Amino acid sequence: MLGLRTAIYPAPDLQKAKQWYSELLVQAPYFDEPFYVGFSVGGFELGLVPEATP
Repeated sequence: MLGLRTAIYPAPDLQKAKQWYSELLVQAPYFDEPFYVGFSVGGFELGLVPEATP
């Protein structure tokens, strides 16, 4: 394995998680749909999914 490019986190309250990460990263998501929210962070992707469990 050479590394990871994407990290996906469960977010049961997707709107609240999107707001929190938007404030933390000081940017809006590049992809924003009810089934997935994605942020581009330094060439990597941080994804949020509403129906996942850790």
